[in-house]
Amino acid sequence: AGTKVTGNTFAGNTPNDRLEVFGGTLSVTATWEGAINGLELDVTGPYTVGTGVTLTFNPGQTVFFGPSGSLQANPGIINAQGTVGSRIKFTRNGTSGNWQGIGLYGSGADGSVFLNCDIEFAGNSYYGIFFSDCSATMTDSTVTNTLYYGVGIGGASANPALTNVTINNNGYYGVYVHSNGQGTLTGCTIQN
Repeated sequence: AGTKVTGNTFAGNTPNDRLEVFGGTLSVTATWEGAINGLELDVTGPYTVGTGVTLTFNPGQTVFFGPSGSLQANPGIINAQGTVGSRIKFTRNGTSGNWQGIGLYGSGADGSVFLNCDIEFAGNSYYGIFFSDCSATMTDSTVTNTLYYGVGIGGASANPALTNVTINNNGYYGVYVHSNGQGTLTGCTIQN
């Protein structure tokens, strides 16, 4: 979490010029800066944003995930606020297969924000993004090409707000609500 990568040159590395994030738990507030000296991030294991900390992603950033890669706010905060012309993308690290997905767990994740984000090719653990007992927000974003469900909402305290979210081309339901979960979907497009 406290590692700094600056002033380096990366070139000719195979299969991609990417910095591997194997997994673990973030215990201090941090910003993943996007391409570090031209090097994108590749999450290959479960990565958890821990209690009381925030992980921020910069506009225009692409984060790649391997088949076992996931991003979980449990119960920290994920702050992913892209812009119209500089979206944030969470996607697989190859041309086939899926990664685990994004999970937001408990009231500690309530401040999580996804704005102008694209989540694609996730769902090895059922969802592209899962809101469990939290009230995070997702606006002007997409969830596409997941293996199972695009968006999951579960738990009696779940009440996320999704506005202008396009959820399409997912293996099963676009939105799956269970275990007394509830949420607000406004202006969303849900189709397969």
